[in-house]
Amino acid sequence: MGLPHRPGDVLVSEIRAKYPNMPIIIASGQGESALREKFRDYRAITFLSKPYFSDRLREALATLNVWAN
Repeated sequence: MGLPHRPGDVLVSEIRAKYPNMPIIIASGQGESALREKFRDYRAITFLSKPYFSDRLREALATLNVWAN
């Protein structure tokens, strides 16, 4: 959420305005429950909390029906 040029929630809103169906993974050190509440009205969004591990990334992709080999 803490990006150098704009807050992550602003970026998500900009992405949604242009690409309303694009799956989004929010990778953040912030508490996941607070993020879930902030983005509760968004579809095709999931969260990846620190520490980041490849198996958790695969799970997040699977949640969004995005498959990586």
